[in-house]
Amino acid sequence: MKTSRIVSGLALSLAAGLLVAGTCVARADGPTTPTTPTTPTAPTAPTTGGPDAAAIRVKEPAPETKAIGLSVGDKAPALAVETFIKGAPITVYEPGQVYVVEFWATWCGPCIRVFPHLSELQKKYEGKARFVGVNIWERPYDANTLSKVIQFVEKQGDKMAYTVAFDGEAKKVDTAFMQAAGQNGIPAAFIVDQTGTVAWIGHPGGMDEPLAKVVAKEWDLKKAAADFAAEREKDTAAQAKMEARQKTLGPLSKKVSEAVAAKDWDGAVTAMNAVKAAFPDMAGRIEISKFNLLLRQANQPDKAYAMKDALLASPELATTPAALNQIAYTVLEGPGVSRRDYPFALAFAEKADEAAKGQDWSIADTLARAQFATGDKAKAVESQTRAIALAQASKIGGDELAELETMLKVFNGEQKPAEETK
Repeated sequence: MKTSRIVSGLALSLAAGLLVAGTCVARADGPTTPTTPTTPTAPTAPTTGGPDAAAIRVKEPAPETKAIGLSVGDKAPALAVETFIKGAPITVYEPGQVYVVEFWATWCGPCIRVFPHLSELQKKYEGKARFVGVNIWERPYDANTLSKVIQFVEKQGDKMAYTVAFDGEAKKVDTAFMQAAGQNGIPAAFIVDQTGTVAWIGHPGGMDEPLAKVVAKEWDLKKAAADFAAEREKDTAAQAKMEARQKTLGPLSKKVSEAVAAKDWDGAVTAMNAVKAAFPDMAGRIEISKFNLLLRQANQPDKAYAMKDALLASPELATTPAALNQIAYTVLEGPGVSRRDYPFALAFAEKADEAAKGQDWSIADTLARAQFATGDKAKAVESQTRAIALAQASKIGGDELAELETMLKVFNGEQKPAEETK
């Protein structure tokens, strides 16, 4: 099975020395993808249609002194982009016409996934609404950036069947829209109504219903403005809390990183315990990181497996089947493990399956592998058969489904394990 399964959303990124929110972050030196969510977040789900809005937004750190100057109910700023690269330019907001101004970047996966839906909406509201995708946050901005963006848009073809613009290094539109509205995540969309007023701001995956109402002139702008202001106030408070938290967390996580880099495993464990003491809400995640550190990097399996009871008793992990599954799969088949404790893996696979109410195909597969490894072939066949049925119900196919089916043959004796056929 692909080793990507062992990369848990709850695992701490020790090498980076950062314990940050589980999103991609656009830093000055380019986009990176941390694997350390402290508080997993997702945009509001769409109420009607649209792509999977659970796709995580890409975020860029907000300037500390950013002024919030654009709200729902305000007049929309001009689209003073560097250049339009596809479709008819939009130089003014024509009265009676609705506009959707959407922000994206070439390296942003969630942005790319929303292109087709934006194109569908543009087709649906042809003559009533105009869409413009404004490219921002490219790294780096140099003499080749514009040509690279143009080539990217050309390759998208009909997936981007609407006007596309390049904001450029001056970031005029980014500043006027995104920064002014306090938006630090992409994709992000602004609906501008028939009077040139910002009617809605948010993730484009949740745009279908408000757009339909704006086009039909049924949108309650006053309520939308109040809702946006309340949400922004909530976000501002949350951001302040996060920044205060990071002031304490940053130095502590740096000590973890430094100890790991020096291969001072005892020091790393001590530093991780300090993080746990300062942030009790992260206890479960810290324990997973400690377990992975001891098992794989420090090559101290006895100490790692001695954590069994503490890990199983963690209230946080008890309600996080993916994390339990990660532990089980790491022990079963993860790289860098010098000694595998199969009964240990079975205990976590069983707890993961119980937490998932038996409805997760990947967890059922892990359980089957643990059962087979501990000698219970009959239960392994039963669990793997369930894993295949769940995978098929979830439209899982290709290599993943083929591997599930291959493992079933191994479990029921129709085929030898891969290592025995080499």
